Amino acid sequence: MKRKFIDSDSNNESSSLNISIPISASIAASARVFMSKLKAELKDSIYYTDTDSLYTTIQLDNKYIGNELGQLKLERIFKNVHFSP
Repeated sequence: MKRKFIDSDSNNESSSLNISIPISASIAASARVFMSKLKAELKDSIYYTDTDSLYTTIQLDNKYIGNELGQLKLERIFKNVHFSP
């Protein structure tokens, strides 16, 4: 669905965006549910988590890591990490 809006940064009176707020909200909610289940499974081994990232003291099961949609990507392994409040 295309929506029209006024572009205040240019002389262009209107532009159109192909966006869907319900779809993006659904994707974000699904990610939160997935991360909540993962946090429940990993319990005390998590240092930090966000909607799309996880810092843990253990290696994750291979079923969670991959290049498919919905899988986590292993970006790096740290030997030492310092977190500040």
